[in-house]
Amino acid sequence: GTQSIIWIGVPLKVEGKTLGVMAIQHYTDQNAYGERDLKMLEYVSEQVARAIDRKRADDASQRERILLRTLVANLPNPVCVKNRQHQITLVNPAYIKHVRTSSGRAELDSEESILGKTDFEIYARKLAEANFKDDQKVIRDGMQILDREEFQVYSDGQPRWELLSKIPMRD
Repeated sequence: GTQSIIWIGVPLKVEGKTLGVMAIQHYTDQNAYGERDLKMLEYVSEQVARAIDRKRADDASQRERILLRTLVANLPNPVCVKNRQHQITLVNPAYIKHVRTSSGRAELDSEESILGKTDFEIYARKLAEANFKDDQKVIRDGMQILDREEFQVYSDGQPRWELLSKIPMRD
């Protein structure tokens, strides 16, 4: 293309790392840009570089979320995550099946029907209280419960042994 008579450029940098270059050029006036224009371009380039960096971080975070969701969804063991209010915030298909089987409540057959609920809204009071006690140790105290065998009698009257692990999640 046509050669410019004058141009100015600045690096797009975040924390000392160069992401690219921002440049402007003029084709007819060699005095089109001055020190003020350079300062403005530097300011704009800082904002653009930060936006690019945030977008890259958001994209990486989204890829990690997709990977985690895919992994959790395909685990054969029941998985659920609870928030500090003991509400269920994430489940996998194995957990949905476990809830339906252990609670005997056919209406709890989807992620949407379980999310936001506490154990007291799903299980019999005795089991919900035991879960709550364990969850308190994990959520409040940061204690881990790993590979504990528990004997449970499901709503259908069938006794079962379960292997239970609960670990705290940190921000």
